[in-house]
Amino acid sequence: MDLPAGKGDDIAPTALEYLVMSLAGCIGTIYKVVADKMRLKIQRLKVDLEAEKGEDDPTVKAVHATVYVKTNAPMAKLEKCLDLTMKTCPVGALYEKANIPMDVKVNLIEEVEE
Repeated sequence: MDLPAGKGDDIAPTALEYLVMSLAGCIGTIYKVVADKMRLKIQRLKVDLEAEKGEDDPTVKAVHATVYVKTNAPMAKLEKCLDLTMKTCPVGALYEKANIPMDVKVNLIEEVEE
């Protein structure tokens, strides 16, 4: 763990960056757990997440995430899976309690870019 340039060496993620990464990890992990319970066959799963934070803001102002899924399941089931994921993701609950807006969507794709 590190601090930004001027306050630290800026060679490792900050605590806030780890918090953002933990949300992406939680969404991906819980999505897979929920998909398995729904008997959705997921071939690939990737979560892209961006957090908004102004220069003078003490914390994240908003989060935008996309869950990319390769599957034969219909979009309606993928959206239901995402809804259940966001209701049970414990890290997402922390963001909600902090009143940080989260815009999370799911995209059905043929291939996931690395």
